[in-house]
Amino acid sequence: MSGGPAFIGIGAQKAGTTWLWENLRLHHQLWLPLVKELHWFDVQYPPKALAAGRPYQHRSGLSRYRPLLKHPSWQEARWLWRFYHECRSDRDYQQLFVRKDGRLGGEITPAYAILDQDVVAQLHQSLPRDCRILLVLREPVDRLWSGLRMHCRKRDLDWRALDESQLHAMAAEPVHALRSDYARTLSHWSVFADRLGVFFYEDMKEQPAAFLASVLQFLHVDASWQSPRLHVQSNPGSGDAGVPAFFRQHWQPRYQSVVDVVEHHVGRVPAAWRVSA
Repeated sequence: MSGGPAFIGIGAQKAGTTWLWENLRLHHQLWLPLVKELHWFDVQYPPKALAAGRPYQHRSGLSRYRPLLKHPSWQEARWLWRFYHECRSDRDYQQLFVRKDGRLGGEITPAYAILDQDVVAQLHQSLPRDCRILLVLREPVDRLWSGLRMHCRKRDLDWRALDESQLHAMAAEPVHALRSDYARTLSHWSVFADRLGVFFYEDMKEQPAAFLASVLQFLHVDASWQSPRLHVQSNPGSGDAGVPAFFRQHWQPRYQSVVDVVEHHVGRVPAAWRVSA
């Protein structure tokens, strides 16, 4: 019984990590907390590029325990209490994943994909030597557009009320642009070598069973397991509108080098990544 997570999902944002979390939580050999995104490392070590931005704010008061309404459990309640009230250091964080039931504990927080290089190097040294890193990538312009729409929804903004220059300016902000900069993410997290698993959102959409099996194989657990949520859509109320032509024409050339880096690293990219506007 050792401390520390057996695996961490680091993103990317808007690349199906909620679906992945919902399915992995049901696997008999895995354990993930009721709160999908812990935001431990990005709050402790915020990226320097976001220094002027507002750090992530954890829920306060009883709202922290809202997930228990759907999944009442004394053990889960105790875990959340420890995380929100007793977790003060990286060592405390790692102790949260000590399991007595033999399951592998882990978490998924897409914000970790944009951590600075020195922080990732620190994690490489401090996390368990067998901790595996899950990275799911989505065509970068699609991901950028989806992230912008989510940003607007959360702030009650109608993106249709913004002109092209405003949308481009928003997309260029580090909080959005860094999340599609997979070259930066791969450069930083490749220190984990073969413990970094790179997967594609497009594969998840087209062949969910094969996608999930490949993730489970990477985690060294039963990959023959059939999830009851395999074909259940996550976040069904926030379907993405198609990327406007003006947006894709502006950003696709800027992310071409990122696509090339991913293809070189993985050996392939989904066909949709190579379709021109």
